[in-house]
Amino acid sequence: MTGARYPRQGGWRAVAVDRELKVVRHLHSMGQSVVVTGDMNDREDVFCRFTSDGLTQASSGQGDGATCVPTAENGIDWIFGTAGLTFADDGADRDSLVRATSDHPFRHVRMLVPG
Repeated sequence: MTGARYPRQGGWRAVAVDRELKVVRHLHSMGQSVVVTGDMNDREDVFCRFTSDGLTQASSGQGDGATCVPTAENGIDWIFGTAGLTFADDGADRDSLVRATSDHPFRHVRMLVPG
């Protein structure tokens, strides 16, 4: 995703996602559970890159894995976790306190960590 105000950010975002996935793979290979959260402006690309190989799953669900279409309600804010983590009650708050402090909803989820 690029915008008129910052037209060259897509390349840097791709580099950041490459680095994040490298760290997630490394930690997961050492037996660690990993959670990644954030404002991911390249919505579909980030979702597809994080979920396509089964390394992580989105807390809001996997969407349509065949065409790599993320779930509708996420916007650009995500919670991803490595295989073995179980998510429940994913949601987003947009109450008055959240609206007064951020231009994004507050994403939350209950998570069961194995072990």
